[in-house]
Amino acid sequence: MADTSNRGNANRPSSSSGRRSAGGAGVTMGSRPGSKGVPRDLMSREEEYMRLNAELEAKTAGLIQEAESVMREQEEMLSRSLNRLSLGNAVDQRGAAPSPTFDTEPPLVSDDISKPSSIPSTNLASDRRPPSRGRPPSANLRPSSSSARPPSAGTRQQPLTARAVTAGSRLAPKAKTRSKARTTSAGAFDDVAVLDAGMGLEGAGPTVGVANDFSLADTIQAIEGRLDDGTLPADTLDDVLPQAAEGMGSEATIRFLKAKLRVMQEEVDRLSSECNKKDEQNSKLESRLKEAEDERARLQRTNTTQQTQLDKYKKLSEETKRKNEGLEGQLASLRKEVDSLKRNQKQSAASQGAVEVRLNRAQEEADRYKAELQRARTSSRESSEQERKRVEQLLAENRRLDKQKNELMNGFKKQLKLIDVLKRQKMHIEAAKMLSFTEEEFVKALEWGN
Repeated sequence: MADTSNRGNANRPSSSSGRRSAGGAGVTMGSRPGSKGVPRDLMSREEEYMRLNAELEAKTAGLIQEAESVMREQEEMLSRSLNRLSLGNAVDQRGAAPSPTFDTEPPLVSDDISKPSSIPSTNLASDRRPPSRGRPPSANLRPSSSSARPPSAGTRQQPLTARAVTAGSRLAPKAKTRSKARTTSAGAFDDVAVLDAGMGLEGAGPTVGVANDFSLADTIQAIEGRLDDGTLPADTLDDVLPQAAEGMGSEATIRFLKAKLRVMQEEVDRLSSECNKKDEQNSKLESRLKEAEDERARLQRTNTTQQTQLDKYKKLSEETKRKNEGLEGQLASLRKEVDSLKRNQKQSAASQGAVEVRLNRAQEEADRYKAELQRARTSSRESSEQERKRVEQLLAENRRLDKQKNELMNGFKKQLKLIDVLKRQKMHIEAAKMLSFTEEEFVKALEWGN
């Protein structure tokens, strides 16, 4: 393929030499008889080439529109998958296993699809397409805009030989750098590595087992080799290329495949980064939820303990009240006894001796009972005061704990609102990034078309 492209480039003159040779031929033939038909032939060929170039540019514009539609469909699929992922995370937030992490290293694509000069020489070797596409041989052998352009239009671009050498020399060091930089993140490109199996290209690119040696340049070269050999299956191009790309040459097809591969790689990287961020957020929220649940359990245990103590003190207070009522009954009985003793004293005024003895005894007993009653009253007042203070202290502690619980719940609700606001800001920022990315790609496509 490289020899064929070099021979084709050597046969095409540059812009200045082509003009001089065409002018010289016109002067030489003009001196001979019957040389008027030669310039007309050149003009007709130039018009034919310009017409072919216009058709190729129109097909390229259609291909760009098809690529933009594919990108929009991919974005819609991505948004739907993100919605399903968020719903799955909401359902399995407590018991789900952690999601696998992905490497978010940006893709290292060595070619710029907006510049035709960045395509290697192997991409320009042949414009043949596989015969299984159903087109006539004349469509497969149609000259491209770069190889069939007349000498008068050669001043618009560089010779293809120098351009191919420049692109090839630029591709090699970048491919080496990419292979070194991706040794630690090969697991993130498993979806790209199995692209060949889905396309039906056995041996055209790396498989899952050799994802560490994945190289974009090797894959493109392998696809070009299959295109040149004519062994590429028809189902592959029908599945990958859109309907508007059937009449394009191999150069435009490879550019489209590179663009599609780059878009898919960027989507994979973006999905990986978003998954990692959501996993981190889920882990943080789970840890905070666990802390809140532990704090709630601790507060419930404390509340239960305090409620038990409050019930115990209530029982003690009731027992003290019952004792006080018993003492008051005893006091009433003692008062009745004193009254009876006083009446007996009045009645037995004659027998003072025995009565005085009995009276003294009764008086002593009354004094003793009075002292006991006084002590009982004092102790009951002290115990009731202590119980009242203890109950007030417990009520104040319970109110303080309820206030702390309400503050914790309010803080948790505010944090949930803040997380919702941050998620919305993140979605807006990602939408702005995607809009700027599509605008840049559209501007590049316009510049390349101009």
